[in-house]
Amino acid sequence: MVCSRNLSFPTLGPLIYLNLCGQDVIVINSRPAALEILERRPAMYSDRPRHIVCEYLGGEMAMPFTGYTKTWQNMRRATHEVLH
Repeated sequence: MVCSRNLSFPTLGPLIYLNLCGQDVIVINSRPAALEILERRPAMYSDRPRHIVCEYLGGEMAMPFTGYTKTWQNMRRATHEVLH
């Protein structure tokens, strides 16, 4: 995540969509928009990027590469029980 006041685009609005080399990027350009998206609706927007190589090699079930799904929640719960 890049955080910088120099990346602010005041004339373009609170949300900016970019496609950088095939990777979708959304720039949150205002504090109210950031609070709405990241604090009030975190489950809708929190996930990991897709790793195609992991899918081919069967590593999609590895916890660092699993998306924020019920499977990930179960793996996190089991890991927490073992470690604590």
